[in-house]
Amino acid sequence: MRERIDWRVAVPATAVGLGVIIAGLWVGGFHKAAFSDVLINVGTAVGLVLVIVLLQRRILVQVARVARQTAEATVERETSGLRERVVRLENLDEAQSQERERRRQASTEPVRRLLNDELSAQVVGEVLVYAYEEQMLDSERFRVRTSSSPDCHVLYLLALNAANGVPVLWLDFEPFEWGDDVFGLSGGGSLRMPRRRDTTVIWIHDQDAAEIASELERGLERVNQPTHDFSLRYALQQLAKSVEVATRARAAAVGDPARLRGTLALLINDDWVITSFGLESVKYDVAYQVSWARFLNSGVHQRTTLRIATDPPEEARLGWDEALAWVTNHQKWARSGHL
Repeated sequence: MRERIDWRVAVPATAVGLGVIIAGLWVGGFHKAAFSDVLINVGTAVGLVLVIVLLQRRILVQVARVARQTAEATVERETSGLRERVVRLENLDEAQSQERERRRQASTEPVRRLLNDELSAQVVGEVLVYAYEEQMLDSERFRVRTSSSPDCHVLYLLALNAANGVPVLWLDFEPFEWGDDVFGLSGGGSLRMPRRRDTTVIWIHDQDAAEIASELERGLERVNQPTHDFSLRYALQQLAKSVEVATRARAAAVGDPARLRGTLALLINDDWVITSFGLESVKYDVAYQVSWARFLNSGVHQRTTLRIATDPPEEARLGWDEALAWVTNHQKWARSGHL
């Protein structure tokens, strides 16, 4: 837009300037030296004005350039998300595949830390929290074997973050029973704490893993139970394997033998798992439904019904006898009310 001259200011200012020049000449007696001084001063003033005008234009051009670049960068930044969405829309299948791969990689990170980093309640807890949030493991019945012994104990794990941010891990050889004490959570809210029994161990974030293993072993001794080669190392390895099996099963295509019908509750061996559906093969499309029912008058016994129409095929027989024994003969499930 063309700028207009404000003559109400320009005319009086010009008159004042001319008046000052005439007054200077009058004071100087209108001599040649006075005219010379006036001309020098006028020339200096005009030169300064021209320099200022030229510099002002250059400065304005530079400022305009910077402003334009800033505006372009702002528009680029604000619209980049929209362009990304447009690209994703145009290449939705590829983007979906990339996102799927990102989720799979994210699922392996907690397990990698468990297997490779220094053991702590936080490292173990991150694996549990991730697996439970993604519903890879049965949050109520999941447990891990503690050795390769046929009569080994199983270990239940519960991970929570306290209100002060400290990770806390409960471990026990029997299912947790909830008491009246309340545990404050870091995200707000609270829940009832498990009752502490002779076999219950609480792992705080800075406690040494070897100390926790020793406390668990002493818990078995307090209830006069044999250890059956109890190993916390073995149990945590089973936890990592369980998450890996559940991740692989979820990623498998429809009809793939690796898919599971139920949610993983116990990894018996490298070939068979107990799930919310029943007894399932990890490598073959073989699954047997299991139902469990307690005798409510006693509350400490249950009846197990394993529906087997036919025995597993020969290629799926590896580990089958051990798996069958864990479902039908393992007495600790009768005491705990689980499998």
